[in-house]
Amino acid sequence: MSELVCATFDEFEAELIGFDGRYHLTGPERGGWRSRSFCVERVLVQLVSEGAPCTYEGVMLHGWATLFVPRSPPQWYRMLGRPLDERSLIHFAPGQEFLAAVSNPNQWLSLSAPAGLLTDAGNKASVARTNRCLVLDRATIAALTGMLDRLAELDAAGRFPVQPVSGILEARLLALWRFALGQGADRPANRGRPAVSREAVFRKAVSLMNKRAGREVRIDDLCRAAGVSERTLRAVFYDEVGVAPHQYLQIRRLHRIRRALIACSPGKHTVAGIGARHGYWNGSRLAHDYRALFGELPSETLGRRPGP
Repeated sequence: MSELVCATFDEFEAELIGFDGRYHLTGPERGGWRSRSFCVERVLVQLVSEGAPCTYEGVMLHGWATLFVPRSPPQWYRMLGRPLDERSLIHFAPGQEFLAAVSNPNQWLSLSAPAGLLTDAGNKASVARTNRCLVLDRATIAALTGMLDRLAELDAAGRFPVQPVSGILEARLLALWRFALGQGADRPANRGRPAVSREAVFRKAVSLMNKRAGREVRIDDLCRAAGVSERTLRAVFYDEVGVAPHQYLQIRRLHRIRRALIACSPGKHTVAGIGARHGYWNGSRLAHDYRALFGELPSETLGRRPGP
């Protein structure tokens, strides 16, 4: 078993297996960031603890698919523009971008495998290559999580099954995954407006936030960029990330400041200068907002030596 323990989200972000993306905290860290992983033949299993409410914007590695299973209350999670429930699993397809949001520190597990292993007579290849919300009965999900918990215990104790038993376990996990894809293949990812439309609105608004990182961005600007009313824009942001557009704008600005502080040399740069380049002209306000989100002052981030 491989185990990873990190003090902060940005350390954890760089080490998360199978995903290429970026965390944005939407609330202060209140726990640690941990991951345990082991393989059942060609299936990688991860058990993850995230230490803060957050969003994650990323992409799956090409060639690999991932099945996401929440371990905390499913209602905390928003995936593919919808809240999850007790019967929800999420299939992330290889090379596909996605956005995930969770409202509290949480735990989840995932299975990752080459996408080709998920295609059989009942599933076309295109089914496994599309992000989708899947639905299973609660008993099946409980059986899956129970089996993986037991395998994790055996792996930690150095008693993980070997062939032929490990091959049987791999086949069982893949069969369940294929079954879930078949069950959920025709289910819409969202109710109401199509998922593509909602995703397009969100991405257009975020694109403007990124382009105008150091300048003022108003809600009217985001509405024009996305081609929607303020009411629709607000509804889209709550659907996608669980916060209002102006809150998400501030969160992303603070994260850009944090990345700049980490990358800079304390002797050559100042907090005031970095803040001003990202639209924060009031040093006291920056210190207040930054500490509320990250639990430390920006000067502490700037003065900390980077890890090896």
